[in-house]
Amino acid sequence: MLRVNAGTKLNDEKIECITIYADSLPLRRMVSDARKNNKCRNLNGNRKIKTMIIYNDGSIFLCSLNPDTYLARLDAADYYLVDPIRTMIRKNEIREIVSKTNASHRRDIAKAKADGMYVNLTCNRKTRDYIFTESGRIYGLAYIRSAADAN
Repeated sequence: MLRVNAGTKLNDEKIECITIYADSLPLRRMVSDARKNNKCRNLNGNRKIKTMIIYNDGSIFLCSLNPDTYLARLDAADYYLVDPIRTMIRKNEIREIVSKTNASHRRDIAKAKADGMYVNLTCNRKTRDYIFTESGRIYGLAYIRSAADAN
């Protein structure tokens, strides 16, 4: 169990992604859609939202501590670190990491965008890499840290 704040714990087996809650339109839109579907929980305790935790079922938890703090509380070996916005994705949730997309990937990305399963983590930069997960969610990234840097 991951302790998020005083008295609140989350099941760490269901966590798919931990990322900074940047003030970007795609993340705000994703949180807004989750709130409409009652899948968003605000766990910040009246403090500034710094982290967004995404479950593999699509639930979103907004928290007040930095993602680095939560990674220190979890087993870091289970997560793939993505730079530069301090994002962690659980390794056993990753289906494929793609830098050069083919027609099939582009179709999947377009479908994920239409279904609300696409998460843009580029912070207004060009999307270069994509991480496809087992749950069907696709993460668009500007940069992926190399395996040598991640260890």
